Amino acid sequence: MGKRLLLLAAAFAAGTAFGYVLQPGPADGRAARRPATATTSLPEVRADPVAAEISAGAEPIAELPTGDGRILGLVVDDAGTPVADALVLATPIDPGTPRKWRKAPAGPTDEDLDAMARKMIARQRWLREGRKYARTAADGTHEITGLGPNKWTLHAYKEGLQFQPTSGNAYGAEPGATVNFTGTAIVRVSVDVRLADGSRPAVATILAQVRTESTSSTSNEMWLASEPWIELRPQPYELLAMTEAGRSRAQRVTIEAGKQVSLVFELESRPSLRVKVVPPEELAAITPEAMALRFAGSEPPEPSRLRREGMRRSDREAVLWQDLDPGNYLIGAAYSHDSPVAVTKVVEVRDGVAEHELRLPPVDPKEYLVVRALGPDGGSPGPLHFTLAYRSERRTSGSGANPFTRADGAHLLRRPTPEEESGGTYSIIAEGPLGRVEKAYDPADLREILLRFETPAYLDVAIGGYEASPHAGWLNVELSRRDAKGGSWRAVEAKPDPHGRCRLGPVQPGTYDVACSTIPESWPIAPAPIELRSGEQAATVAAPALHSLTVRRRGERSRTITIRPKDFVGRTVQREITGDSTTFERMPQGRYEVWVHGTSRGEPVEVNVPAQTEIAIE
Repeated sequence: MGKRLLLLAAAFAAGTAFGYVLQPGPADGRAARRPATATTSLPEVRADPVAAEISAGAEPIAELPTGDGRILGLVVDDAGTPVADALVLATPIDPGTPRKWRKAPAGPTDEDLDAMARKMIARQRWLREGRKYARTAADGTHEITGLGPNKWTLHAYKEGLQFQPTSGNAYGAEPGATVNFTGTAIVRVSVDVRLADGSRPAVATILAQVRTESTSSTSNEMWLASEPWIELRPQPYELLAMTEAGRSRAQRVTIEAGKQVSLVFELESRPSLRVKVVPPEELAAITPEAMALRFAGSEPPEPSRLRREGMRRSDREAVLWQDLDPGNYLIGAAYSHDSPVAVTKVVEVRDGVAEHELRLPPVDPKEYLVVRALGPDGGSPGPLHFTLAYRSERRTSGSGANPFTRADGAHLLRRPTPEEESGGTYSIIAEGPLGRVEKAYDPADLREILLRFETPAYLDVAIGGYEASPHAGWLNVELSRRDAKGGSWRAVEAKPDPHGRCRLGPVQPGTYDVACSTIPESWPIAPAPIELRSGEQAATVAAPALHSLTVRRRGERSRTITIRPKDFVGRTVQREITGDSTTFERMPQGRYEVWVHGTSRGEPVEVNVPAQTEIAIE
């Protein structure tokens, strides 16, 4: 273990770990606290005897990216004056560094720590030994040579200046590129931060606000007791220091180039509240929500009021509220932003930071459905969207559900409020990369619900005669499915290409209706049943015959017409009448209900298309 720790320490000493390059720091040898573009000078590289000793056993480094390529550029100050003798450094970008580094690994990795350390040291040696640099000439120009066919990161350095790239890709430049920098004068300001008892905090934040007649901007500068200074551009500032427990009064100061400034900030009490929420082990991956509400008197408010009126924040580590009014607070925690308060506690906030911990209890199975979803191979079917639905003869309703995921991969969904009527059915719908699965469940049954996804089906559809059809460009192709109650839902829809071809899927195997549908009404046309199995399939549908209906109005009061299909599920269409009549185009065969608004007629008129092509309504 000692050797492994020594190897890892050496890897960090060499400059980085896990793909992050340690940028050069100030001339006094301190580690840089800002990006390299904000660093004022470049230190000399000193040999590290520990790293050198361990590097002897490290993996050999890859071939360095050398060649005859070059990168040119110009370095000036913000007045446009060339900056001479500035150092321009080019560091190679490791082509093996994962681009999607934020993506979580598929599972735990058990790579040997010694092997990891050797790889890190080898990578740092490759970065360090592969970098190139040049000094700017009297006219501010630079030329970095000896570059191989690789991408490079460029930074500029000179004492007293802060550089930013002004043209060219400084963070991925290739040989042949031009990268220019502009430097702004920067002044090191001596800062001392004191607590109320006279001691120094280890860390503080210096807020630097710049005001003009039309704008105001604020930057945060990190202050360390071990490095009691900050770097600022020459201009007037309003500065104050703050920590979690205290805040100083603001000081107005003008920073001038070449002039030394020393500042002392005395922190005053800053009542704060930090709440750490600890979830149960089964839900360790959730982001719980913490709440806090100040109250007067001896009796705390109800948890429902805390949820409704309290301050709310979510964080996996801890939440912090600062600059609070002293007094008694009711704090609480919930599993998520839309779940009820699960635990509460009364606390007192006075001077400094009041720190408290809330532990969420295990999930009550009476309040949550436990759902396990499996793919064709028994593994995860991918990310899922859940809907909890209710259907009865009187109505259909559904709502999205935000699940928690347990450590074993099962999903926990909050149970819906039971319906007052009887005879309805409850179901859970899961949609994801493999299609949609629906399963009925009994609200009183506390057993785990299993959803199993099969290998999905894909259907390649060709519309016969599409190119010659007068409706080309006004049609989609859809797959729909009927449920046990006779309802229908659209599984997938696609627009055909100019030749009338499209691909539908993925969907779960089963019996569907395939049909063309109109744009934009989404009225299905002559749906035909089709049995889909896992894998690839093909089908042909004929270009449909569509019809029109003209609605004439009598009288001056009727202005708006509404038409709704009666034989199939489809969108209701509403249209304003601009003259004596209006015509609805591309209507599938079937029965429709028509209303003309602004008349005394209370019941819709039923129309049979194509038997009727024109109607008149008073």
